[in-house]
Amino acid sequence: MKRASHVFISSTLLAAVLVGVTAAPAAAVDQEVDGTGIVHVGYYPDTPSPGADINALVAALGSGLNRMTFAGYSIDVVFPVFDTPTVLNEVWAAGGTPFVNLFVGNVSTSSIASGEQDSFLESWADKLKLWLDEGAGRSIIIAPLPEMNMAGGKAYQCQLATFKGAYERIVNVIDARLGPAAQERVRWTFAPNVSGGGCGSIGGYYPDPMTVDFTGLAGRAVDPGAVSPLALFSSALADLKDVAASKPILITDTGACATASRPGWISSLFDLLRGDSHVLGLVWFNKVEGCDWQIWNGTVDGAFDTAFDTAVYRSPPIDDWFVPGTTLVVAALADTPDPCPDGATCDSVSVINGSGPTFNNYLRARLFAPRNIFIYGNPGDFPLMGDWNCDTIDTPGMYRQSDGFVYLRNSNSVGNADVQFFLGNPGDVPIVGDWTGDGCDTISVYRPSEQRFFIDEVYEGEAGVVGNYGFVFGNPGDKPFAGDLDGDGIDEVGLHRESTGLVYYRNTLTTGNAESQFIFGDPDDIIEAGDWNGNGTDSVAVYRPLTGVVYLKLTNQQGIADVSFFVGVGMIGLATAPRTPLPPA
Repeated sequence: MKRASHVFISSTLLAAVLVGVTAAPAAAVDQEVDGTGIVHVGYYPDTPSPGADINALVAALGSGLNRMTFAGYSIDVVFPVFDTPTVLNEVWAAGGTPFVNLFVGNVSTSSIASGEQDSFLESWADKLKLWLDEGAGRSIIIAPLPEMNMAGGKAYQCQLATFKGAYERIVNVIDARLGPAAQERVRWTFAPNVSGGGCGSIGGYYPDPMTVDFTGLAGRAVDPGAVSPLALFSSALADLKDVAASKPILITDTGACATASRPGWISSLFDLLRGDSHVLGLVWFNKVEGCDWQIWNGTVDGAFDTAFDTAVYRSPPIDDWFVPGTTLVVAALADTPDPCPDGATCDSVSVINGSGPTFNNYLRARLFAPRNIFIYGNPGDFPLMGDWNCDTIDTPGMYRQSDGFVYLRNSNSVGNADVQFFLGNPGDVPIVGDWTGDGCDTISVYRPSEQRFFIDEVYEGEAGVVGNYGFVFGNPGDKPFAGDLDGDGIDEVGLHRESTGLVYYRNTLTTGNAESQFIFGDPDDIIEAGDWNGNGTDSVAVYRPLTGVVYLKLTNQQGIADVSFFVGVGMIGLATAPRTPLPPA
């Protein structure tokens, strides 16, 4: 059955990584990786000419498979101190692919988000493209504005309200300059610090998942005898897995000061990372800055040399890190199975943010990133999803509460409306459903001032005139939603009390008492309904704005969620959207 019930909320160090790519396949394919027992190792060379330094370190560590997989620098697109293609080529020639901690001068995140720094980003992107276009699998990992969640003296740090917009602007501007082919040879990394220092939670900074391929963590031990690797990283690793459970993790900047305790600390660090299926590797801060962090200065630190013997080297190109599609952690997929059986047609979710607005359509209600993302409509209008032309595909629509203006599109893409009309009175709340079981969705409205639903079975309407019929149901302040909650092939309406999580609904489109009610979720969660497991009956889901997590129930009854996954904080809308049957995951 095609349906789109919905609810709406108000909101608002170049590092070189020895990694690579092969030629991109024709279609996006999810790649699964497993970090269990694996540590890919790298370091930040303290020289503007890394090639010779990397080769000397590799020679000191010994030949064979145990080579450095990462090396590192910082790049500032406003104040560059070396030629980007030259440095990247040195790293590549030494067996690596660059990982970049990317800075944009010392300006605020609002300046970056507004586009004021676009010319610097575009200029650097052009240089990056020149290097990528040399071919031979050249690829790069970039971490824009790293350690944003701490007060470290940089203007972009500790800017919780505006960081996401700045990060997303950097990614989008550079991607647009690179073009589709070069984009596939870039992986973007969200890389906070383990500490935070009172600047807010890691999840609060997490940007649009479509702009994040890997996640990262930076953390060092000034006194390795007092702070173990477990104590340093464990809490932040858990936070990263909460907000991005399927994303691989890199330790993007780590180290321990040279004290008597450091040898044991290094050994414990490798043990910790080998035991974590999400973590793929580390980059060591090999400089003298505040203390001596170096494990290489012409001579290799003995403890690091010993630990390095257990490392895994991946020579470029690393095929499963740089192909079209999403790189996913195997353990995360096993922990959260897809509720939809293989080959079945189930609902999934579309989440809408206020920038654009932008629709993010997920093909699986699981841990996958959106597979379709596009801008449609005007800010402030209510976003909708429904099968407007009865072709079995849900597409976007918008509703303007001020005057009842409806404008619908029949494809999931940027473009003008295919159909537009007026429906209802100012202040009405739109709901979408298949009210007759004919496989076509239509827009109806709920009038909060009267607690009255107006059900419209036809495709269009006119201002002030709504519905083939109406009925009263619910209490003041409760929020409407719709879905086939009894599995009879026809959508019904329900209401959600956000203050308590009370869900109640009727099985017919008539006035009367609730025929079912239960509590689900926390106060202020936002409700939706869909057929998540393909059994023909819709059940509820809630979106938690503060954490950005969607929680699905597979039955309409009280209890904990059956499936949960992160979609991003600050969304303005959540809708259900059926998907085409997919092959087995």
